[in-house]
Amino acid sequence: MIPFLHWFPQAWYRRFLKLIGDDFYSRRENLDLMSRGDLERLFRKIGVPFRIAPYRFFGLISNLLVIAKAPAC
Repeated sequence: MIPFLHWFPQAWYRRFLKLIGDDFYSRRENLDLMSRGDLERLFRKIGVPFRIAPYRFFGLISNLLVIAKAPAC
């Protein structure tokens, strides 16, 4: 819950969290920050139709929202 921290490189992000005692979120298996490219590769690989919508905060992209179509059952 530290503003703008997620815009730093992941190695810095994880190191800072560990330094302030947040061992849980400093581990990749508990929180994996993904770029737009990471998300696009993932959804293309699994073959799910998707759209990525950026969420902006004061004009800067803060989060990415993935809208995916669930496969028919």
